[in-house]
Amino acid sequence: MFATYASLVGKSKTGESRLQQLIEWFGEKYDGCIIFDECHRAKNLCPKSGSNASSMIGKCVVELQRALPNARIVYASATGATEPRNMAYMERLGLWGRGTVFSDFAAFLDIVNKRGMGAMELVAMDMKRCGLYIARQLSFYGVDFNVHEVPLTLEYKKIYDEAVAFWTELQAQFTRAFELLAAQNKKSYKNAWTHFYSASQRFFKHLCIAVKVSS
Repeated sequence: MFATYASLVGKSKTGESRLQQLIEWFGEKYDGCIIFDECHRAKNLCPKSGSNASSMIGKCVVELQRALPNARIVYASATGATEPRNMAYMERLGLWGRGTVFSDFAAFLDIVNKRGMGAMELVAMDMKRCGLYIARQLSFYGVDFNVHEVPLTLEYKKIYDEAVAFWTELQAQFTRAFELLAAQNKKSYKNAWTHFYSASQRFFKHLCIAVKVSS
């Protein structure tokens, strides 16, 4: 049986959800394997600070696990948890709850957040030790590469210098605009500069790629 994450939150004309259909199809005594491929789709079960909205996909993934307590669960993803709160849907890891030192996920998250990256490394090490965590990487056996240096033409240097001058002026105008608006919202101010520098990086990245095309 294959199902998409999007289908889990969908409902039929009769009001029955795809999730409920799956649970009925498995049966409450099901003890086979359920693989959540690309499981990071459920990572927003625990919303960011200031938001009360948990993702529907995250809720469905947790509901499916709880409805089938005997099922074997596999979480597969290259980016399963980029930050501690993203692990909320991984209830079967046994890192919190009965039999652990953490009463619930909130208690686990609080400690890990306070300890920072070091705590995340310890969590990964402990999961590896217990056989809960497997990381695979493609072999580079037989792979080779060569470096091809592309000489910069005077025309390209001129284009690059003009681009730098443009972005420098744009940054100055951006700063002046904020001063005129007297922006008080620090979050909006920070987000605006994040988008500015992101656009700048993308621009110069594509500019550098463009000069290599002819080679």
